[in-house]
Amino acid sequence: MTTEYNELAKYQVNAPVTREMLDLVDDARWPLRISRAEFARRALAAYVEQMTTQRSA
Repeated sequence: MTTEYNELAKYQVNAPVTREMLDLVDDARWPLRISRAEFARRALAAYVEQMTTQRSA
């Protein structure tokens, strides 16, 4: 079995999520027709890109 390395894994944090937060995520992702997991992956990728850009500027 091969495990693929995920470069975003170092940014992932396990944190409690409130119902309000889930509702906000659902409201944002619904027009895109994507899952919560895909929405979180895209948001994390955008955050990492933004942080990388700020550091290099």
